[in-house]
Amino acid sequence: MSLLVTISDLAPAALDNGVFELVNFTAPTAYFTLANTAIITIAYFIFLHKPVMNMLEKRKADVNSDIDAAKAAKERAETAERDYMSKIADSKEEARKIVESAKKNGQTKYDELLAEAAEAARITREKGEADVKRERKATLNTLKNQITELVIDAASAVTGKEITADNNVELIDGFLKQADNIQ
Repeated sequence: MSLLVTISDLAPAALDNGVFELVNFTAPTAYFTLANTAIITIAYFIFLHKPVMNMLEKRKADVNSDIDAAKAAKERAETAERDYMSKIADSKEEARKIVESAKKNGQTKYDELLAEAAEAARITREKGEADVKRERKATLNTLKNQITELVIDAASAVTGKEITADNNVELIDGFLKQADNIQ
């Protein structure tokens, strides 16, 4: 049995069953079919073509409008993104400048405080040195006055008495005791 079946093999069976009776190709049928097609085409062009074309044109305009709106929205979004990125870059730069300025101001303030502290320490040291000099001078003046009194007392004691070896030791011991009592 062959898989290849030809139309001539099937045609006698189809003719017996009436399959080809519906498709009877005659000249009047062909003219009727052509006239029918022409009438439908003319009716289409008279009644439907203009509304269909208007609808298609309107749809085309709507699609083009949507495409233009989408392009405009895309351009606005890109512009907004560029502006945003620019603002971010500007903000970063401004933040860097603020931090740099704060560092400079902090360093300046630190230097000023350090200079003020150094000046205060210098003034305190100078004042302390002046106080020490004044106290030393006062102490030296007091010692000079005491020594002067001792010398005057010693001279009056010596002039009033004759100095011998024995009385020299007594005089020196007496002066030393008086010096101890003065202090």
